[in-house]
Amino acid sequence: MALEITEVGVEFDTAEGLIASKIASLPTLTREYLKKAACVGTTFDDRLIAHLIRDPSIPHFSLAAKKRLLHFDTASSSWKFAHDLIHGVAYNLIPETQRDTAHYNVGRELWRKLDLEELDRYIFVVVEQRAAN
Repeated sequence: MALEITEVGVEFDTAEGLIASKIASLPTLTREYLKKAACVGTTFDDRLIAHLIRDPSIPHFSLAAKKRLLHFDTASSSWKFAHDLIHGVAYNLIPETQRDTAHYNVGRELWRKLDLEELDRYIFVVVEQRAAN
């Protein structure tokens, strides 16, 4: 089931609804980046995500972190969704009919843009994206 975010103020009575409302309060581009990140998984690093988005990710993900949707793990130098439920809500914002295409596009972009060293590091991410569709 794909979740829809509307500009209309709606009261949410579920955890998913509250998370969706937090995500809805973010700028459109930040929401799009969260959806791409959700395709990758619950954890992703700046090097990987930089191949999928045009703008620097840090301001967008820092804004999501201020809303407690993400946090940055300095030990692994990676971003993580603050909870699996948050990851699930971000992923469910992608309409079901578009999820295969979203995974295909993520896998294709990574395959095209990663150099050999990076491809060796992220091969499982690329394969998972291709297998997801």
